[in-house]
Amino acid sequence: MATAASSHHHDIEKLKHETHDAYVGVGAYAQKGILDHKLDAVDDMQAYLIQVDSKKEKESIAGFLLEAALAVAIPAGAVELAAAVEVEELGTALIEGGGDVVSKLPGVFLKGSDGGHQLLDPVAFCSNIKSALRLGWPHSVKKLTSRMSTLDKARAIHKGTVNLAKAPATVKKAQYAEVLDSWVNALKAKAQHDKVGGMGNADFRSASTGRLHITGIKLMPPQHGRGAVTFAFDHLGAKLDGVPEGARNLLLERSLKDIKVARTITGFGVVQGGGRTAPPPANFAVGVLPDNKLDIHPDTVTPIAQAQLAGISGSGGDWKTGLSVIWNAIQGYALKDLGVSSVGAD
Repeated sequence: MATAASSHHHDIEKLKHETHDAYVGVGAYAQKGILDHKLDAVDDMQAYLIQVDSKKEKESIAGFLLEAALAVAIPAGAVELAAAVEVEELGTALIEGGGDVVSKLPGVFLKGSDGGHQLLDPVAFCSNIKSALRLGWPHSVKKLTSRMSTLDKARAIHKGTVNLAKAPATVKKAQYAEVLDSWVNALKAKAQHDKVGGMGNADFRSASTGRLHITGIKLMPPQHGRGAVTFAFDHLGAKLDGVPEGARNLLLERSLKDIKVARTITGFGVVQGGGRTAPPPANFAVGVLPDNKLDIHPDTVTPIAQAQLAGISGSGGDWKTGLSVIWNAIQGYALKDLGVSSVGAD
């Protein structure tokens, strides 16, 4: 006669087995596991990206830069996916899965390359991402099932994993973000000869390859000369060069802080003219690194704009802090909530 302990052990092992299958897509979950949804999403993104001008993008880039482009985006995508589940242990495993995929990138992107270089081609790029996923992702399920130490934990983790496997749209959304951000970072590294985590060498005041360019923030002086400078950000525009329209517009639903690419933000201040003389310009441009830190250059902020930025509430009279106030105000919004109806390109 089976004891309660042996019965629990049997139930836990059964839950572990099905959790494993749902996570990596084998057995009863063949072609419909979490990993399958991630691989399908990469294929979807390849279909978007393959629309780029193949002659323009088929230039050589160092394999380590391609690797670095993904190493910035994959952990962020894993965190986004983890935020969509309610079981802490599963969320931890998803984040660990992102790290396991990153660990496989060096071998994938340097294998078979010409002197450490590869063509920046959508098909090859996505194929390599899929290879890294297949090699790295299954490792995290071992860590997940090892946490199924009690029947209650096993049931909770099993339920969360199966529910996520049954929600392909949730898995794909995070994977789309990973691939798109990786592609944009690779474009910048190639076009601007810059490290993946940097801003590149192009001017902040205009759109450039590999950076999301956001325009239209409006600074407004206080009425009657009293009070703080205010700013409006509900009618913004956005551009992203080097990416087909369908892929660009996948950014519309994502918060600015979650888009792990270099971003440039521009705006202008309202200045009252005097007599026949045109008012001096009050324009500003600031960079936002993939890690969401600001990159501020005084030469892209006119003196009048500096004075207005210093007058924003919370700036403490410092124009650089004023830029931080603006970024903090907008970073949690999705592009569509900032008035962007489509992401354009030059």
